[in-house]
Amino acid sequence: MKVLIVEDDPVYRELLGLALSSAGHETTLAEHGAKALESVKGSLPDVILLDILMPVMDGMRFLRELREGAKLSTPVVVLTCLDSRSFAVQALVEGATDVLTKPVDIEVLLEKLAACAGQHAAVE
Repeated sequence: MKVLIVEDDPVYRELLGLALSSAGHETTLAEHGAKALESVKGSLPDVILLDILMPVMDGMRFLRELREGAKLSTPVVVLTCLDSRSFAVQALVEGATDVLTKPVDIEVLLEKLAACAGQHAAVE
């Protein structure tokens, strides 16, 4: 599975990339939403892991651009340190498939990725 990881923290981004690569996934890394949009135009991932609080283009704006501008239905799992119900609802309204709170349990993340890939394949 191709996974785009959009995370501004370089250490966390690399750790997620290594964990997912070790689990057999092909990963692409982006440090903010603008880079992620460029990446998506070049090669569409199966799933996007998206941080929300980032410089240049935050995760909510990226979600809007992905859904409304590019009209893409790629599953997006939001990873955030913001642990609030209203935030999760806002992310889902903007087009997120799911929301996980950091630090993320890798086993849970792998299960979410598998579920997202299954849902996306059923839609296509």
